Amino acid sequence: MAEYDRIPVEPLLGDVGVGDFANALRVLPDTGSECLLDFCVYSSAENTAQVVARIRVHRSFLPLLEQRIREASKELSRADALMYCVPAVG
Repeated sequence: MAEYDRIPVEPLLGDVGVGDFANALRVLPDTGSECLLDFCVYSSAENTAQVVARIRVHRSFLPLLEQRIREASKELSRADALMYCVPAVG
């Protein structure tokens, strides 16, 4: 597996220090080159989902995101977080 440079990450501003819980992900097409990633809380009892966070990404980021999540999930025992950067999209 490739080694990635450590990148300092500034803390979030405002009242979002711990993040929101999500147990589901939805990918929605938005523009021709972008899509939305909805992080949701899904209830099987009610068969509903509530969006707790939404981000917009370039479609070319999705395969890299999938790859990085697979890699990171193998390293969850590490004490420090991993940051991955996407090359500039032109």
